[in-house]
Amino acid sequence: MAIQAVNWDTPTNEFAEMFWLQNTKQVWFPEEIPVSKDLKDWDTLNDKEKDTYSKVLAGLTALDTIQGDNGMPLLSLMFDDLQVKAVFTFQAAMENVHARSYSTIFTTLLPKSKIDSYFKWVETDPLLQKKAELFVGVYDDMKKDDPLSVYKGLVASVALETGAFYSGFYFPLLLSGQGKMKSSGEIIKLIVR
Repeated sequence: MAIQAVNWDTPTNEFAEMFWLQNTKQVWFPEEIPVSKDLKDWDTLNDKEKDTYSKVLAGLTALDTIQGDNGMPLLSLMFDDLQVKAVFTFQAAMENVHARSYSTIFTTLLPKSKIDSYFKWVETDPLLQKKAELFVGVYDDMKKDDPLSVYKGLVASVALETGAFYSGFYFPLLLSGQGKMKSSGEIIKLIVR
């Protein structure tokens, strides 16, 4: 089979170009956000709030890692359309930008030993692991010649990008709305966008 080149000059479907343009207009990197402005607010949070905030970020990192390393790359393999594949692989890169964003917040707010303990928590929390296994299982079960399995993968991706992520965004956005941790909240708003 001859190697093909993606030809963006000839649209292959009605959605690929729209999603590509929507995604590329929203490119940003966490280093652009001055998270250090949140240090004063961080010092005013009590230990329970800090722990909750940190667990939320660690959990969100795990979900973005699943999307960037499993979901989007595996979904891209399910399609022959090179423009569709390009959209999925671009989104995989942005999922990894999102995961790095949480690390930018962590690195600003916590010492390495604390950060490491939260990533260890990700590996040992049974509910988070069950959620991760659910999504990874659906992605791993996809087969190109099984349209139902691909459909399930697409549904899993939407579920992860909506309910699973948005439930994690609540606490950081709540604090940001209260005028606390506004730079970190700005990162969450960029991810939501």
